[in-house]
Amino acid sequence: FTKVPESASLPLQIVDSEIVKADDVFERKLSDRSVHDDFEFKPVTVNSKDVTKWAAQLLLALEKLHVLGVVCCDLNMNNLLIDEAGDLVLTYMCSIADEKIFKTNTDFSLAPELFSFDKISSAVDWWSYGAILYELLIGVPLKSVHPEGITSYSVLRVPKYVSPEGRSLLKQLLAYDASERLGCGARGTEDIKTHPFFNSVSWEQLVNKYIV
Repeated sequence: FTKVPESASLPLQIVDSEIVKADDVFERKLSDRSVHDDFEFKPVTVNSKDVTKWAAQLLLALEKLHVLGVVCCDLNMNNLLIDEAGDLVLTYMCSIADEKIFKTNTDFSLAPELFSFDKISSAVDWWSYGAILYELLIGVPLKSVHPEGITSYSVLRVPKYVSPEGRSLLKQLLAYDASERLGCGARGTEDIKTHPFFNSVSWEQLVNKYIV
């Protein structure tokens, strides 16, 4: 796969104003008890419209990379920035040849198949995309709710305050079997774009915003 320079940023704008890490946007406060047992933690405080917008912007960035034959492999919250206009910017991606990524999967952002040395495809990025949306929608990383990891037998735990559309999207993106993962079928990203979670998104308008 093509290695993207560390200075690369997507979507297609150059950010020369103040930016903040996406992690800093969220206020998370866990209870003393185990999160995966009772889900008693403070829900995400980010406006749901912002979450949908950021999810759509990240989707377009990944779609463009995949068209160019680029797979991120190690996509995680540390790769995301929010500019002063409130838009999401994707920054830095490493090559699959970088062995360090296999030692830093502490938040389960890496797709399971990366560790079985199966053939790598864009499916790995849709898993990571799902892991990011999990944190955006729920307010804690996937590892906080699934500390034991996710296997082919796991049932994804999603708190009740997440909308049915959000639940459905997360479960389809975080499918353990890459062949069953949303975005990996014959229609590719169209299956994600047409998911009910994105019903409020005008994809044409969003794409036109980033044409330079």
